[in-house]
Amino acid sequence: MGRLGMVGFLFIFNIGISIFVFLLTGMMIFSQVLFIIYAMFLPISFILSMIPTYEGMAKKALTKLFNTIMMRAGITLIITTAFSISTMFYSISSGYPFFMVAFLQIVTFAGIYFKLGDLMAMFSLQSSDTQQVGRRIMRHPYMFLNRRARRLERKIGRTMAAGAAGGVAGAAAASASTKKADSTKSTGGVHARPNNTPASHSGGKEKPPALSEKMSQKKDSFWTRESLDLYFRGRELDGVRVILDTLYMLDSLRSLGTMAKDEGLTFPIFTESGRRVRIEGLYHLFLENPVKNDVLFDDRQHLCFLTGPNMAGKSTCMKAFGVAVYLAHCGLPVPAARMELSVFKGLFTTINLSDNLSLGYSHYYNEVARVKYIVEQVRDLQNVVVVFDELFRGTNVKDAYDASCAVIGGLARLKYGVFMISTHIVEVAEFLKPFPSVCFRFFEIDMTTGEPRYTYCLREGVSDERIGMYILKKAGVVDLIEAL
Repeated sequence: MGRLGMVGFLFIFNIGISIFVFLLTGMMIFSQVLFIIYAMFLPISFILSMIPTYEGMAKKALTKLFNTIMMRAGITLIITTAFSISTMFYSISSGYPFFMVAFLQIVTFAGIYFKLGDLMAMFSLQSSDTQQVGRRIMRHPYMFLNRRARRLERKIGRTMAAGAAGGVAGAAAASASTKKADSTKSTGGVHARPNNTPASHSGGKEKPPALSEKMSQKKDSFWTRESLDLYFRGRELDGVRVILDTLYMLDSLRSLGTMAKDEGLTFPIFTESGRRVRIEGLYHLFLENPVKNDVLFDDRQHLCFLTGPNMAGKSTCMKAFGVAVYLAHCGLPVPAARMELSVFKGLFTTINLSDNLSLGYSHYYNEVARVKYIVEQVRDLQNVVVVFDELFRGTNVKDAYDASCAVIGGLARLKYGVFMISTHIVEVAEFLKPFPSVCFRFFEIDMTTGEPRYTYCLREGVSDERIGMYILKKAGVVDLIEAL
């Protein structure tokens, strides 16, 4: 009977402790579910709290969320503490009867159970405790909305300023007449006030608004901004985009006009003729004191064969010509005193070509590939502008001469397109002289003093000046080699 009673006591004792543990475990699981639910609906509470009617919803949601977190932490701490005390009783009561240990455990778990509400209240946050946390969290969205609203107000002010400028004069006249009439009506009654109105202590000035009035003004201002934001970014979005596009266009045109005036640029004149380019006073934009030259293409002469020594200005002139044609077709002013041209379908250049290691092309093969592509575009588009700088300089003189004669001679026979080609192989000029469509131009240098003086002036004819060896000696390369 004693053993049976012992077993029954242990059963009841373990059942009681298990119920206590199950209760705390269930509370922990329930708190986890509540935490997930509160976390899911927390953004909705933040959004609704921006409405004055639901102003305190965010604080309540934060309070519930933090209470759930603290409840989980409190339950975990209570379970840990209970089993730690139980383990301690086992260790210090090993020499005592089991009923003593069981009694101490029953007292521990029963006391924790009956005082569970008070213990959990220690971990519960009130609304005042989360006020600072909620204020910090809500500050960032409010500041963001405030910044966006102020930015919108500035944009609206700038946008509507131009449209309202026309009605300012009339409104000012009407306002002046109204104020004058009001002043005449209020004459003699300025110092009058009702008997039940207290006098002001600030010399007749109104009292500053109370705190509630300031908060009301802030709310009204916020809702005004929200209404304007909905109006301009929602209902009238298309109209706002039209206004902004117009303003952007006006700003671009103003900047363009300022640049053209400051840099001395001029707007081109387009003609209906087939292939005509007439430029007076052409210069490069990046030069501080450029020398201006004239360039002429027409149906009679549509190919310019350009020669001249090194550093005479051939490449710079060709770049200036290409830039002028490009800017003209973009509707922009050009660096010239006057420009008249036809409408072309394309602009193609070969300037500063090099080899192509990724494709395995040498300098000369890359030139050939580029020339092939341009010739195909000339065939397909016909009315185009082509600029060749130092054609076929990547091969030997003999092959360069033959290739130049073949390509330039073929282009000279075409009845469409405008071509500007430079080369150091002046022998090609003899081959091109029978072609009436070719005009010959060169950059002269002055060698009267033995030293080359570059004039950068474009003249008619072919230049046979060669100063390559002079530049080599001037750089001291020959002296360095002889001194080795």
